[in-house]
Amino acid sequence: MNKKLLAAAIAGTLAAPIAMADVAVSGSIRVGLQGASDGTDTTWQIRNGGSRLRFKASEDLGNGQAAYVTYEFGVDAGGGSIGGGARNRLTEVGIKGGWGSLSLGSQWSTQWSMVGTHIDKSQAFGGQGYQGQYRMNNSVRYKTSMGALAVGVDAQMRSGGDDVDSATIGFGGSMGGLKYGVAWRDNGDSDYTGIGFGAKMGDMKISGGWSDVDGGNSGSNVNIGGIAGMWFSYGKVSGSDGALVGTYIHKVSKSTSVRLEARAQDDNNAGIVILRKEF
Repeated sequence: MNKKLLAAAIAGTLAAPIAMADVAVSGSIRVGLQGASDGTDTTWQIRNGGSRLRFKASEDLGNGQAAYVTYEFGVDAGGGSIGGGARNRLTEVGIKGGWGSLSLGSQWSTQWSMVGTHIDKSQAFGGQGYQGQYRMNNSVRYKTSMGALAVGVDAQMRSGGDDVDSATIGFGGSMGGLKYGVAWRDNGDSDYTGIGFGAKMGDMKISGGWSDVDGGNSGSNVNIGGIAGMWFSYGKVSGSDGALVGTYIHKVSKSTSVRLEARAQDDNNAGIVILRKEF
């Protein structure tokens, strides 16, 4: 009898955390066949396109607030292993409410949210003009909205010393049919400045932007598309040839798509066909 009571108590204890939070499992498998030419030789490879396995959980804290967590594993879909893909994926925990959200961990940077999303529309070759961060590890981030204006700030503490390694502030919003975003990052001798925009004219979409890193590169990018699943992008980084990228996305179903992407950049040309399945 005592053993049964003990087993029931242990089972109840283990089940409690599950009952307190809503947990969702999702992910994406993205594998492509790529061919590339340097003007002399052509090479072929199976390329992993950012496959991932994702866990999300949230808990209602009351008074319009919630705690949440995101945990992603990079997946090497071509090699068949978890953890073999991009390792700097999202691993964040935070609290959100009417006042905004505060999160810590490895997360999307303010630079990417405000500027990069306008510039980089590619999965394989594009985004030449975006010189900022995508994800940032060892970071804290706060974001909120003031009417139509979104505001974000973040800081990274990678070295473990007594100083903040870098800090970013960004703004984004819309005016009529124009969306915009700006961000500035204090990063020692390599400060970042970026501007992004997006607009829609009927079925056609246009977006792009400019970004610059002190002591490094500056770049710009313009994207036009949105009609029949097609996008065309031209981007250039200082000191290099511009790249023209064409993308076609065919939706097989709500969660399955085939993506064709090609890049022309002097003698550095490439093409890829990616099969993508969300779950």
